Amino acid sequence: MSRPPKTAGSPRAQRHPQTKAQAQQAINRAPKQASGWKALGNCLLQEKQYPEAQHALEQARTLDPHDAETLILLGMVEIKLGDIQTAQELAQKSLEIAPNNPDGLCLLARIFYDRGLYDQALGYIEQALAIVPNREDALERKALIFTKTHRYEKAIILFDGLIRRRPDYFAFWNNAANLLKDIGQLDKAETYYLKAIELSGDSPLAYSNRLTNLHYNPAVSRQTIFDVCKEWEARYAPKDTPPRPQPEECLPQRRLRIGMISDGFSNHPVGRMITLMLESLSRHEFELFAYSTNNFEDPLTRRIKQSVDHWASIAHLTDEQFAERIRSEKIDILIDLAGHNAGNRMRTMALQPAPLLVKWVGGLINTTGLSAIDYLLSDSIESPPGEDAFYTEKLIRLPDDYICFTPPEYVPEINNLPALSNGHITLGCFNNPTKINPVVLAEWARLMHALPNSRLLLKGMQYNSEDLCQRVRTIMVEQGIEAERLMIEGPSPHRELLQTYNRIDIALDPWPYSGGLTTCEAFLMGVPVVSLPGPTFAGRHSATHLVNAGMSELVVNSWDEYRARVLELASDLDSLSTIRRHLRDVLLQSPVCDGPRFARNFTIAMRAIWQRYCEGKQPAALTLDQEGLAWFEGDSQPMQLQHPAPEVDSDQNAFNFAFEGKVVTLDNGALLVGTTGFSSLQKLGAFAAIAFDPTSKVTNAAQLQAAGELHHFPHVTLGDGREGTLFACLDPAMNATLEPLPADQQLPGNQEATQIIAKLPITTLRLDDIEGLENIDWLLLDNMNDSLAILENGEKALANTLLVQVRVNFSPTHKNQPELTQISHWLSRHGFSFYRLNNLQHYSHLPRRDDLLKQQATQLVSADAIFIQSPHRLEHLGPQQKSKLAFILHTVYQMHDLALSILESADAQNGEKYLESTGYLEKPLPPTNVAPLPRIYLNLSRPKVCIGIPAYNEEMYIRETLLSLKKQDIDGVKFLISDNASSDKTLEIARSLSSDDGRFELVRHSENIGAAENFIKLFQESESEYFMWLGAHDYLSENYLQEVVDLLDREKETSMACGTPFGIMDGKIFGPTKEAIYDFTQKSPTERYLKSVAELANCTIFHSLFRRTDLNGFSFRKTISFDHVLISHLLWKGKLNYAQDSTYFRRYFPRRETSSEERILGKKEKLKRKDFFEFYTSNLQSLLEPADITNKKTLLKQSEEILKARFPL
Repeated sequence: MSRPPKTAGSPRAQRHPQTKAQAQQAINRAPKQASGWKALGNCLLQEKQYPEAQHALEQARTLDPHDAETLILLGMVEIKLGDIQTAQELAQKSLEIAPNNPDGLCLLARIFYDRGLYDQALGYIEQALAIVPNREDALERKALIFTKTHRYEKAIILFDGLIRRRPDYFAFWNNAANLLKDIGQLDKAETYYLKAIELSGDSPLAYSNRLTNLHYNPAVSRQTIFDVCKEWEARYAPKDTPPRPQPEECLPQRRLRIGMISDGFSNHPVGRMITLMLESLSRHEFELFAYSTNNFEDPLTRRIKQSVDHWASIAHLTDEQFAERIRSEKIDILIDLAGHNAGNRMRTMALQPAPLLVKWVGGLINTTGLSAIDYLLSDSIESPPGEDAFYTEKLIRLPDDYICFTPPEYVPEINNLPALSNGHITLGCFNNPTKINPVVLAEWARLMHALPNSRLLLKGMQYNSEDLCQRVRTIMVEQGIEAERLMIEGPSPHRELLQTYNRIDIALDPWPYSGGLTTCEAFLMGVPVVSLPGPTFAGRHSATHLVNAGMSELVVNSWDEYRARVLELASDLDSLSTIRRHLRDVLLQSPVCDGPRFARNFTIAMRAIWQRYCEGKQPAALTLDQEGLAWFEGDSQPMQLQHPAPEVDSDQNAFNFAFEGKVVTLDNGALLVGTTGFSSLQKLGAFAAIAFDPTSKVTNAAQLQAAGELHHFPHVTLGDGREGTLFACLDPAMNATLEPLPADQQLPGNQEATQIIAKLPITTLRLDDIEGLENIDWLLLDNMNDSLAILENGEKALANTLLVQVRVNFSPTHKNQPELTQISHWLSRHGFSFYRLNNLQHYSHLPRRDDLLKQQATQLVSADAIFIQSPHRLEHLGPQQKSKLAFILHTVYQMHDLALSILESADAQNGEKYLESTGYLEKPLPPTNVAPLPRIYLNLSRPKVCIGIPAYNEEMYIRETLLSLKKQDIDGVKFLISDNASSDKTLEIARSLSSDDGRFELVRHSENIGAAENFIKLFQESESEYFMWLGAHDYLSENYLQEVVDLLDREKETSMACGTPFGIMDGKIFGPTKEAIYDFTQKSPTERYLKSVAELANCTIFHSLFRRTDLNGFSFRKTISFDHVLISHLLWKGKLNYAQDSTYFRRYFPRRETSSEERILGKKEKLKRKDFFEFYTSNLQSLLEPADITNKKTLLKQSEEILKARFPL
């Protein structure tokens, strides 16, 4: 939408010199007078010379810091420069000086509007209008706020009034047209758009909006739309376009710099369609630049930020300035993700600022019409053969869907088919109501006549408009459908919207503009969607998602087929119920949600068009086949792509594992492949895995195969080659090809789980009979199949195996489970030595009761036995094989000492480099490096608990800290010490005390990165179920960790578990520390959160053990008191409880040499309390966004008021 116009009430109308020359003369006459500098700044602002305007206005502010008008002008400049926070502070400061200044009120309203805080924006606008009732920019802002908050009738009254007042101002016509489009008055909107275009001069805004509007109108032909698309360039493209930049290195195999433009890097269709792909892209192939055309941020924004190399908000840049930035950053391929929609930068694209220009999602409803754009990313469903003539771009047809759907983090459970209890079919459509036109409603009415008693549920933002609802009812009643059969509902929070799918049986896709994200969400909730493709790209979104999710039968060719397909679904409720139960899995396991697979296709497409560019050829249509081959139109052979060479550390002394080929991994029972960490292992590109999966527990094999080399064989196991039996048990975890023991031979907790419910035939293979398997480097055997038979029938295949892991039972659950002695005996006879037991599992004989204060499990039931080649065989291994074995030991098992020994036996100097790279030697590491070599915690060795110990100059206290950790008698724990470049003996003491305890890992930064960054890295660079930060000057009582772990295991509603807090000062212990003990056991998350905002002072509970998943989506920020926000976030997720029999000893200091800011940042720099406020507000907004809570705005206001009262600025 357009910016509000300036009026007589704006700062520009104040009495100061009106031209830049006059302003400069005033400065020359009186350089110490603020008025001249203010006038110059205002002139420069109007000329869009923002940095120069900022300088002039800062001068004015220095000379007169209490001039409200200067602060307002400076705030406007800061908006243009992209600093919204500073602009807000300036606007608020101006109102402190002049509370009734309408300019300041309007500026603050604009800022809150841009940030999506519409209630706050409306409050300031109302204040401004109370002072100047007819101020036009305030009235327009009010209308825009009404539109955003779905008060459409009020908005249209305001717009009509503004048009009567100023019928020659195009923005009023344009914004009114947008509103009319939203509520389905497409013909009237077209009239308004044409009037806006007539008045708009060289502004393309109204034209782009009209172009979008045409796609909703079933009466407009495809040819007309195509002509309008092409006409944009003739009207608005720059007349003088500079030549495209030439890359300095036109090499097909180099790493490419890819830029992306969008206003949707958030929980927006663009964000939902690109995030999984970005997270799966190889940074080795691409350097990614994200350019946001707004300043909005939410949890998905933060995921995108973490997936790219460079992030910038360019909302303040003109099209020309932005194009210049693209050129200066030497972007190779610029991808537009906005189209003609909000935040569009079509003029920047027309300036051709990069060697290659590509259009992808975001306003992707048709051709852009720009001859400057070389390619458009599509697929063969969105753009069937023969469609190329309707595109000015060359089409890239991907082999699957043209998008990759990122499901929301919150997905409600799928309920039973509502028709079973309702006694009638409920049809539904939750698409943008603009897509619901009279043609569609008439066809749906015919369908409802064929389904007696059926209901139609429509839901969308614009249905808050009673006028729109009444028009829909009128059309349907005219078609013979009683109003009582219609359910029309307005907007809901997104989680509630998804929940509403549990009320419908079949979803109806609109026409000619189909659903997209809505179709994916319907599938996610188990609801099939029937779609008739429209004539343009906009009309085929649903079709490609349906086909690529394997449901092509839901895509029809006529309205008759549309009705027939819906009637077919409705006629068999048993079948419809089955579809409902499985549709979510069908979607999630399809290419539509396969990030690695899409990333592979995207990479091939980008490298292919770049390689063609380097060959000096003109763009041509490109098709990728299912094998990943890139075929350009007119070529007889697919392009042989060139990729960047593997990166080599420029430091010649740096350590790298050096071996040819991949680690061939054979996994029987999917012990490895079935873990959550396997996908991380795949990303290393160093493993080729073969998984025999007798119980078919791996359900995402296709996704894993797209990420790396995996050969998956379901319902097959290794064995003796004879036909076997798969025993299906009541607990699927007990399914096995070994028969379960009788109940009286089982531990009590396994008696029910091992009950047999079915016996199925299964194929077994002799390992030595498998052809083409030349070598096995790493063998994993589970405990649910006959491991001894596998070994006895694989003697030849295992001749050169480096490492064997066998899961063994100490308390058998199935017949013929080999004992450790049997496995060890066979392997020792074949050149292997037992090394250690991993992943010890224990059974508890305590009763399962909720009133037990703690748990204990003492009977060892199973473990993973690790065997490596015997010393004699290791001695004769070649350097390549030694490096490969050391790589497995380091990467998977974190056995650094053994990895070092093997590396040193091949090359002593290489061993020394390994010690340096793993942090065992003093040599500084790169500051961003916490663990320089690959480190993947898989479930087979992943600790349950990780304790992060950030340390900086703690030589006086760290000994007591580490000794208390060494006394903790608990399985599955990892202690990760991160030294922040201490200048005392902290590092030496830590090394000395931890070297003999394999639970410790020590890393060091080469410079002080600040406590906050050190805390963050410890969390992000580790993996565990539970996590805790332990101060390097604090310590724990004996058995502390076992007790807090038991508490979290027992109390599922608890997020944080802490021992009783005691204090230490000047060597004296005191406590319990009452001010560190809180009652955060309330049932309500909002109550706990607000209570923490109001009460948190002593933050000992920051050192609680907490559930790692409860910090999912949390965005760390380095602000004063950042620990308050983190604690509040955790308390939203669950309660705080204290382990009464254990003690956390926290050390207090009467005086510290450094300020809290210096400790947080690692440097002398001031932190603003306002940033802390902003952090709290942003965090609460992110928690409220998916929550099913009606009073979100009230909660935000309460939090802000508490903060302001507790921490006055």
